[in-house]
Amino acid sequence: MEKSLQELQSSYTTGLWILNLIFAVVFLVRLFLVIKSRKDRKWLFSWKKEWFVYGLKLIFLLAMLSLIAGLPTWFYFIAGFRILIEDTVIHTFVGIWFLIALQEIILSFTASKRLVEQFIKRMLFFLLSIFWLLGFGLASLIIFKTYDYPQKNECVEIDVPVHGTWRASHAGGHSSVNYHLAIPQQAYAVDLLKVNEHGSFFTGTGTAITDYICFNDSVFSPVNGIVAELIDTFNNQQVLKKGDTINPCGNYIAIKIEENKFAILAQLNKRSFQVKIGDTVVSGQYLANVGNSGNTTWPHLHLQIANQTNMNDSTTKGIPFRFKSFCRKRWNSWEQVSSEYLMRNDYIQTECSTK
Repeated sequence: MEKSLQELQSSYTTGLWILNLIFAVVFLVRLFLVIKSRKDRKWLFSWKKEWFVYGLKLIFLLAMLSLIAGLPTWFYFIAGFRILIEDTVIHTFVGIWFLIALQEIILSFTASKRLVEQFIKRMLFFLLSIFWLLGFGLASLIIFKTYDYPQKNECVEIDVPVHGTWRASHAGGHSSVNYHLAIPQQAYAVDLLKVNEHGSFFTGTGTAITDYICFNDSVFSPVNGIVAELIDTFNNQQVLKKGDTINPCGNYIAIKIEENKFAILAQLNKRSFQVKIGDTVVSGQYLANVGNSGNTTWPHLHLQIANQTNMNDSTTKGIPFRFKSFCRKRWNSWEQVSSEYLMRNDYIQTECSTK
């Protein structure tokens, strides 16, 4: 029997809290052992002419710096499961690992007598350092690509098409945070989920379509333009099941902004449309409601800009876009920004509130 979304959320949360406890104990035990053996440890350059040890410590230092560089990006943006876990759990995990890495960085400027004198300990430390440097070093190089996004002059600027607090489940300019980049027709598309005050996008078990906070929520035009295409024939898919891969957008509306530029809003609810083909719309105008039609796992709003409206045409290409002005929470606080883009797990509101 498949797990419900609530069960998955509980499993991820419990598992991460257990890891938090384990790594907290590791940090404290390591700290205790270092304090206990402090008489055996000296500042690195007190061991004169120990160039091999200097090299070992440098490799290990670089590994720890790579860990610190890559860890936040991995857990705040790349980790797809983060959307199921409360921010407090993630903050705790990243914080503990920062303490571990910081502790090891400080210790990399020291060396114990056993490391200097024992060949086996040197070799073990060498292998461990190389392993960590290759792992964290390569990961950090890949992670920096996560922040790639086309410059402002290459992007179409649009308004936020929803009201309330929403969260990006897939967004950004790299495939590590946005699977749409692997599909040319959907490149730079964003999937948005409405969330409650706890950051959760569903209530109950998550097995019913009505469990999702964004289901049947209002969608507004992000641009001024003319309705060029509108599909309103597909029923909602069953949640947590395989979607309609033949008609990936399900019910959608395409608004012509200018020649070869269309704003497309998809996965909409059948018979919820308030406009028709040929209508002129203005930014902020009510268009339809969020549904679960097309290739989708649960209700969400799919938003993109493309050069034409047919998502099954191989010549269709996604176009990068930014939001003109909106309130974004990326790390741990809300900030009013302009002409910026979203990354996975970013929160978004039209304007910053007092919370």
